[in-house]
Amino acid sequence: MIEIHDTPQGRRELGRIGKLNILSGLEKTMLRALLTIRGHAKENYLTGPRPQKLGVVSNVLRSSLYVKAETHGQDIIGTIGTHIWYGYMWEVTGNKRVKTGPQFRPFLRPAIEDKKAEVFKQFEVEIVRRVNE
Repeated sequence: MIEIHDTPQGRRELGRIGKLNILSGLEKTMLRALLTIRGHAKENYLTGPRPQKLGVVSNVLRSSLYVKAETHGQDIIGTIGTHIWYGYMWEVTGNKRVKTGPQFRPFLRPAIEDKKAEVFKQFEVEIVRRVNE
């Protein structure tokens, strides 16, 4: 049980609990947003005709995409990426050995750009819901 007394210290504690509640909700929203982006990247950028898209060869790159949402103080940090070296190559440095088709075939940056409006809407809905509680 949490007791909050109507004193200046009690009001500060209530404010702290309210901030934690909002941050917790926003962290969950961040995770949902990252999962939305990951799904979009898998469907629309890691599947499809070559050479425009990476296509599926072994499914390793698709299954290596990870998401993480963490709260550090008042900041919520969202991470999406892959630990596969050639995923980084296609996304950032390009494949210099490609003779036909594009050297760069990014899959995360375009997915983020495609879903930006939807992600902002998810955060807007969560913030309004938490403020009105």
